[in-house]
Amino acid sequence: MPKTQTRRQKSTKPKCVSPLLVAAENSISPQARQHAGYHPQNFIERGRDGGLLDNIRLEKLACVRPLEGLARKHPKAKKAYLEPYHLMAANAYQADLDGAKGQVSHMVREVIDVSSDVEGAFIYRLEARQKLAAVQNRMPGPLLRTMNVVLVEKSDRPLAAIWPNRSDRDHAKSEIKKALTWLAIEYGLISG
Repeated sequence: MPKTQTRRQKSTKPKCVSPLLVAAENSISPQARQHAGYHPQNFIERGRDGGLLDNIRLEKLACVRPLEGLARKHPKAKKAYLEPYHLMAANAYQADLDGAKGQVSHMVREVIDVSSDVEGAFIYRLEARQKLAAVQNRMPGPLLRTMNVVLVEKSDRPLAAIWPNRSDRDHAKSEIKKALTWLAIEYGLISG
């Protein structure tokens, strides 16, 4: 009598990988992959003949280095520590910080406005300052201090270098998640 198979065997079908995705993944060096997590983003661009072409690029998961470790999924975890709306809130807050200083946003855009209208730039800076002031006036003090450390003061250092003590780092991680959830509600990315 033959043995019956009790477990289902996984089928090993080859996965079809797009050459565009392969080219996008080859554009990122292994050293850059050690510091940051990337995700593929589909976009459409205009071709030379005027037609539309599908394309793929790899975008960073996080806008600053302290958030990069929290944005990547750990191999043993079921999901990443930060949700996509947390990262969108961090990007929006970073764009307001840059806009208030008079810098343009570094977010990738399909259509870039290259107008040199001085009045338009002044209005953009004024609106960014007003949004930033409104957010900072309503945000609780400890969350605001944590976000300023992560996004302004030490944005180029990893989380372990900012808080070397593990208990302080764990507390900071929970504060960062609370602050980004608060920002996501404030920017209307999720309902509160």
